[in-house]
Formats: sequence, C-alpha cells, structure tokens
Amino acid sequence: MVLNNIKHRSNLYTNSRGCKVLGFTQGELIRMGDGFFSFFFHQDDIKDLFRQWHRFIEDEDTERVYGFFQRVRTFKNDDWEWFFTAGKFRKDDLSKTIFIAHSVSDMPQLMNRFDRVLEEETFYRKNYERFQSLTKREKEILQHIASGDNCKTISDKLFISELTIYTHRKRIIQKLDAKNLTDLVKYARVFGLVK
Repeated sequence: MVLNNIKHRSNLYTNSRGCKVLGFTQGELIRMGDGFFSFFFHQDDIKDLFRQWHRFIEDEDTERVYGFFQRVRTFKNDDWEWFFTAGKFRKDDLSKTIFIAHSVSDMPQLMNRFDRVLEEETFYRKNYERFQSLTKREKEILQHIASGDNCKTISDKLFISELTIYTHRKRIIQKLDAKNLTDLVKYARVFGLVK
C-alpha cells in the first residue's frame, strides 16, 4: 500500500510489504522526493498516469476507485515488472492518493487475460493521439466499419453519400496509419467503439 502526493510527485508512505518489494526503507522512499516516481516507474507510464490523475482531480470524485497497469522496477528485478494498481483519492486532500499494487506475475491463472489487456493498454497509450485526431464523424464511421457495415449500409444509416463514406474511410486509414481492416477493428475495440 502506498500513499502518494500527486502535486509534489512524491511518496508519503509505503507499507512494509511495499518497502520489501521495492528494496528500500520507508524513510529512504520518502527522502527520494520527486525522484520516487522516475526511479521506480516507467517514464511512459508516469506521463500517462499523471495526465489521468490531474483529470481525476478536476472531477473531484473521491468515491471512485481507479485501476490501471503500470511497470515497476522492483528490488529483485532491474527490468520492468507489470503491476495492477487500484486506489482512490483522499477525501481530505485531492492531491493525495492511496493505492494498493499487486504484481501481475503473482496471478498465473489470469496471465493470459492480463497479457491481452496489457497489450491493449500499450496500444492505447501508443495510439491515443492518433485516435484523438479523428473527428466525431470519423469515429462514428469507424464504429460502423468495425461492426461489419459496408459503405452502402453506413451511407444509408448516416444519410450521407457513399462517396463521402469512402472519403472519410480513406482519411481514417491515413490518420490511424492502418494497414488493413484488422487494424481498424483493433482501434475501434481498444478505444471502446465496439465490444
């Protein structure tokens, strides 16, 4: 269990199990100050997490439990190890979070599912900006394409010409750098347009 200060990007408390996993005492972790996150967590994860956390702070939702995957450098391993982390913001101070983390490798019965989720999480982070470059209409058309609709069907449903659908489809493929229909379906699934 860890208590972090998001505003100062520092660790305020780590329980004994967490200290053991990280290989440092609680005092050493606290003295790291804003170096705590950059030392233990993968740089790509930190960027995304802080962006999300600041959005959560703006929402002021202290009841919601947030869960995410992150890569952690542990005492036993110089390489990155995946952890599933869940927690929430403190009611008395939204700049502070309390989280529990558990190594994914300790959950062998769920590894196949986690591998798929981690792959999608990585895809999501890597392609977030590309997906956000799509217009609302392009996302709507992508949803129809991924659902198996052809251009004629999409045209009829959205009351626009087939030529317009072809043009949108071409732009979607360019913006997402998609190589085939499978890529388009993956974007739609990972970004929640289809199940």
